[in-house]
Amino acid sequence: MPASLDIARPQRLPLARLIRAVMPSRLAALGIVLFGLAAAIVPLAAAHYGPTIDEGAHIAAGMQWLDQHRYAYEPSTPPLARVADALGPYLAGAHSTGNPDMWHEGDHILHDFGDPARMIALARLGSLAFLLLAAVVIWRWSRALAGDGAALGGLALFLALPPILAHAGLATTDMATAATFALAAIAAVAWLDWPDARRSIALGAAGALMVLSKFTVFLFFPAAMLPVVVWRLRCTGRRTWPARVWLRAFAFTVVAAAVVIWVGYRFSIGSLLYETALSGQLIAAPHPAHGLASIIAKLPIYPAHEFFRGIFDTLRRVDAHHDPVYMFGRVSPGSVWYFFPVDMAVKTPLPFLIAAAIGIVLLLRRSRALRDWRIAAPALAALGVLVGSTASPVDFGIRYLLPIYPLLAVAAGFALVTLARGGRWDKVTVCVLVLWVAVDAIAAYPDYLPWFNTLAGNTPQQITVNSDLDWGQDVKRLDRELWLRGINRAHVAVLEQSEYDLRAYIGGYEKLPPGERVSGWVAISQYMLREQPGYAWLHAYTPVGAVGQSILLYYLPGADDAQ
Repeated sequence: MPASLDIARPQRLPLARLIRAVMPSRLAALGIVLFGLAAAIVPLAAAHYGPTIDEGAHIAAGMQWLDQHRYAYEPSTPPLARVADALGPYLAGAHSTGNPDMWHEGDHILHDFGDPARMIALARLGSLAFLLLAAVVIWRWSRALAGDGAALGGLALFLALPPILAHAGLATTDMATAATFALAAIAAVAWLDWPDARRSIALGAAGALMVLSKFTVFLFFPAAMLPVVVWRLRCTGRRTWPARVWLRAFAFTVVAAAVVIWVGYRFSIGSLLYETALSGQLIAAPHPAHGLASIIAKLPIYPAHEFFRGIFDTLRRVDAHHDPVYMFGRVSPGSVWYFFPVDMAVKTPLPFLIAAAIGIVLLLRRSRALRDWRIAAPALAALGVLVGSTASPVDFGIRYLLPIYPLLAVAAGFALVTLARGGRWDKVTVCVLVLWVAVDAIAAYPDYLPWFNTLAGNTPQQITVNSDLDWGQDVKRLDRELWLRGINRAHVAVLEQSEYDLRAYIGGYEKLPPGERVSGWVAISQYMLREQPGYAWLHAYTPVGAVGQSILLYYLPGADDAQ
């Protein structure tokens, strides 16, 4: 070899290594492209919707945290996602108005500081950050199990899910919960494998972010981790770390979680006194120590006191929860144990469910064959979430089960890459599943929120409605529909953020109270029609049109009307 080439090689090699280190692989680059495509589609689809009933309230609470440096609205929902929701409007010049009612406060923030459509679009961008976090977790976990191919497959399927595309475009807490849940799950698996200080701190921080997203994780996360821990013990037997190692790791985890939670509440210090089930027990319990306990609770010395108030308030709400649940065309007086399994079956693309089911079986089989509990962790965690959901007292739509999708995506990606290495028909199966998911995602645009798969048939409103089909999203479309029809007066009964918000969209709006029979034009949403008995009289009439997929339009002739 010529000497000149020997001299040139050392000069080029470091640059080549640097390029390889910085540039992603071809599959990773394709994954970045897929995420960019999803991140572009999500706001375009969400722009078809007006504010859903919860968005304004979340923005108001987050704005209070940013602008007034306190968190006093509805403590049962923690601040992380709400702050992300309010950040866009806050940077655009919006601020708190001091309204004591967070629903009306949300109305004012959206309408008093410029174009409402621009404000809600800015607020919804906050959820895209959590979509990115979920994508990163899926990629890392899938890649660790089976390489870049599994990571790309799992990510592609995840980013094509209508429930994910829907809630990633709304200024709510659900996408944040799904992403931080996945982050905490992968951190917990790493911690169970090697509980050193670094991983303990990482688990504490990830767990705190998850808790700061939504308190329902106190049910779903233990349900997800319990089968993982049991499987780990079965695979490893008695070979585990000494008790002192676990105690030290647990201490690091708790301290890290406490610090991050305190940061989430802006290092607040205050009293625990609050109208909750706990404070009620302190006052009413016939125990000689209850007076002392009440006095101690009143002391303004507790860090992140809003966090504990929120837990107490959540317990009170769960204790008193008797909200009716609509499913299969009837209203049940309380929660229904099979609500979430059925909801997931009809709200998830069938090819994704098929791929995830195959992946769960393959992961469990491989984990058992290799005696490696870590391989089965995402599959077992997903099954744990599904089983835990049967005990949930809040059956209000697939958005509460969103944390299961990153776990299922990891299993689905593993199935795709395993099948792709098989015979001809296995490869055909992979192509069919991927194309099927893509077709579902394209056909659902832009109505990802009310989308149902073919199992629901032509009448999904007979299965479930609340936030799965109707979340108040079509009020903006109703305004346009009334204008196109030349209707300047209509009786309206829809899920609404508030009457103020409804009047901002609909001219000639008249609220239709339950039980009141009227004539003329009536617009009613599926939730009001199906779940509120005061509107059952409308079932005797045939709608003349539909607005989006959640609102029905009726014309009811009066006694003197020739029509």
